[in-house]
Amino acid sequence: MSGDSTPLPGPLAGAAQTALAWLARAGVPAVLAAPRWNGATAGEALRLWPLALLPDPTTRGGTSQDVLRLRVRFLVAACAGPGSGTSPGGTEPTPAAALVAMDRIIAASVDAPGPVSLVVEPIDPMTWQAFGTIPRAALQLDVPVRVARPAPPTVRVREPLHVDIAPIRIGDPREV
Repeated sequence: MSGDSTPLPGPLAGAAQTALAWLARAGVPAVLAAPRWNGATAGEALRLWPLALLPDPTTRGGTSQDVLRLRVRFLVAACAGPGSGTSPGGTEPTPAAALVAMDRIIAASVDAPGPVSLVVEPIDPMTWQAFGTIPRAALQLDVPVRVARPAPPTVRVREPLHVDIAPIRIGDPREV
């Protein structure tokens, strides 16, 4: 447990922290926010957003009841505004900066694989419509999540142990 008094995050918040930390190790500035054009801040090239909670394919065929294994699929999308330059104030990242950041993610998925895996699948156009934005350069990442099921409470023994002794009949070993 950590030294501060803040509680540990739940499994989904932990998956988001894992993905953000992995992106930071890859040298990619990203924030946990919906992928929209507006609201980009200085140094922010990508946004990370949870898209789906999926079953973990490694559990197919298994019947482990003690741990629930899932994957959280994240969308990593460019948040740079339309156009080819920076915003007039110079605070919005360029689309080229977002593409360089995505190149780093692809390289990191090959060079330093870890708990985060790159998903090479097309992004459904309905995703962009749901966010109210136009399609843009984006990647998908999967982060595994394990949720331990609580153990049933142990029944306490409230009476002294009582053993009934019964005679053992030893038969003839030739009789089967």
